[in-house]
Amino acid sequence: MQKELLWADVTTDLTNRCLTFEFGPKKKPFWCNLIAPGIDPVVIQILYYVKDKGDKYSGAMNILERVDNKFKEYHKEGMKGCIIVAHSLGSVIAFDYIFGFRKYRLDASVTVKAFISLGSPIPIFTSSMGHVDSDLRLPPNIKRWVNILDKDDAIARYCKPFFKHIDIEEIEVNTGMNQIKCHGSYWQSKPTAKRIDVA
Repeated sequence: MQKELLWADVTTDLTNRCLTFEFGPKKKPFWCNLIAPGIDPVVIQILYYVKDKGDKYSGAMNILERVDNKFKEYHKEGMKGCIIVAHSLGSVIAFDYIFGFRKYRLDASVTVKAFISLGSPIPIFTSSMGHVDSDLRLPPNIKRWVNILDKDDAIARYCKPFFKHIDIEEIEVNTGMNQIKCHGSYWQSKPTAKRIDVA
């Protein structure tokens, strides 16, 4: 059984409203879309998540609460184990949730057979919180952490060097040559799909 949770569903209205104010009736220059397509929405999503980290707001705008509600729903449906595949900022949100840093956290009775991060900037976030290198260990219910990245992806980071007590499996794939576009191409990448299937 496969379940999907998109934070973009929550932040789309914020993004659209911001872009309306920024550009109004004007369109972005052609070259802007060539160089950095979709940067504004990504930045808005990152800053929105960083500003409260799931502790301040309740309801539809709190992504960790939404994730927690979904996992509780799946748990009631009989889910005992799962594989979590999360991309980019989603990997940061999943990391926060499964490691239990906030009031919303994964129930310890749920076994995560593999946490698979794609194009993940987790080390950037942990470093910005003051933890460049970390003593964290995998919670007992998390069996594996597999980090899949394209070395040409300007956002993705190797995670293993930052977590000395976690045997993170780092896997390189090729999703494209453009450093911005390749970050969004993991979901369309056959090599990535094969690696996830093996994990």
